Amino acid sequence: MKNEKPTQRKQNIKKLLLKITMLLLILVGLLIALYPFYVDSLNGLIDQKRIEQAQKKSVEETNALQQKMTAENERLQKNGLNPGADPFKDEKKVESTQAELIGSINIPKININLPLYDETTTDVLEIGAGVLQGTSFPTGGKSTHSVISAHSGLPNRLFFTDLEELKIGDQFILTVLDKKLAYQVDAIEVVMPDDTSSLTIQEGRDLVTLLTCTPYMVNSHRLLVTGYRIPYNEAVQATESKGNQWRVLRYVLILVGVLVATLALIYLAYRLVYHHQLSKKIFDFSFTVLDTSEAPITETTFRLMQKGRLVFREGEPVEATSDPFGRVEFKQLPGGQYQLVDVSHNDSRIKFGVKKKKESAMLFISRRKRVKQLAIGKRKFIVE
Repeated sequence: MKNEKPTQRKQNIKKLLLKITMLLLILVGLLIALYPFYVDSLNGLIDQKRIEQAQKKSVEETNALQQKMTAENERLQKNGLNPGADPFKDEKKVESTQAELIGSINIPKININLPLYDETTTDVLEIGAGVLQGTSFPTGGKSTHSVISAHSGLPNRLFFTDLEELKIGDQFILTVLDKKLAYQVDAIEVVMPDDTSSLTIQEGRDLVTLLTCTPYMVNSHRLLVTGYRIPYNEAVQATESKGNQWRVLRYVLILVGVLVATLALIYLAYRLVYHHQLSKKIFDFSFTVLDTSEAPITETTFRLMQKGRLVFREGEPVEATSDPFGRVEFKQLPGGQYQLVDVSHNDSRIKFGVKKKKESAMLFISRRKRVKQLAIGKRKFIVE
């Protein structure tokens, strides 16, 4: 075993750096392109944990929240709704307070299940949906109208981005303090940010309006999707369960897919570096070709291939011919794996080489094992 020549070493380093740079560019491009998907999936799984925690509130906490929301709804029934400032206007950022997580909003049609907070603040809009101040709390009951706000078009979260896909007759489900409330869409409208004329209590009706910005990335108007209360029956429950299963599966598949792709590219970069280190070691490889009677096979020419392509040296294919003793010798081969091709039997390829840096000599490779002898047809190959 010898060391490679300085000129060849420089060329190999340049090739290695070029390949690694290409892999890094592919990896960075992949992570940038898939950023909205894997970040939304990761946040989605975190949201599910938040929602589960909300369902573990103590009886005392649940009762206190229920009483607070019921009292506020009764007050609004008497005085009417008074929606606060448009929560999406930059110049009217709602002062952040300690919002209370009260449940979740599930929209099977667009595969989302968001944490639901008891008010809409700047902080809440970054992590989920919130009840718009001055509207009813979504606890169910006649003569109530709750408005639930969430962002659209965030780079790292879907939230209400696909809300415009909802049609009349679609359903959404609220889970508030462990109580399931189902609603069916019966009104969809686009209004100016300061138009709250439709956000009123309708006598005897239990309504919920979903509020977000529209159109996508312009945000000059507000999309209002209103639904009325329907029974939470087995059909609604089945739709919700199916949506939950598909959503979680989607999150997991996206995260696993991105992780596998990232690890694969990192592994390829590692293999490139490893093979470069291996190729810095130079080997001579010689073997003898015998027939079935142990007589040497002479005047047989073998050509060298690597990765399915002929190996060239100074513009000529690297080849060697067996001498009167059946001996074949290749000199100055960089470490790695090769294939021998008998010029007279072009369809037959014999693998040989080194796989690991600690290996000190090239051997034949058969079924992933390194061997000194190899029998192919009526010929025997023996490494010297």
